[in-house]
Amino acid sequence: MKRTAIEKKGAGLNPQSQIHYTDHLAVICIVMEIPLIFMDAIDYNLGKRYYPGLHAELVNFQELTPDYLASHYDVLYLSDLWDKQTFHKQFAPYEKKIQENDPSGALSARFFR
Repeated sequence: MKRTAIEKKGAGLNPQSQIHYTDHLAVICIVMEIPLIFMDAIDYNLGKRYYPGLHAELVNFQELTPDYLASHYDVLYLSDLWDKQTFHKQFAPYEKKIQENDPSGALSARFFR
């Protein structure tokens, strides 16, 4: 995977498997030379078919955890709008884990504020 100009590993993500979001994200991912993560094999095959040059990755939904995302990527691009409350609800367990391993709070501030 090629790193972006600011040396961050990025990926596109469509967590709701909304196929029309592939139209938004695939072009961004191709231009930025980052993968687009799919959780559905049909969507994955459609993305590969209609977007030559797309670096598509198929990841099992159960494996797509906050730990997986944080250990593989620095930046995620989504078409969904996640308000702060929804984001905290989804990632609260991960935030607690980061806080336990980072007493200074620097990582938690970076990801959750």
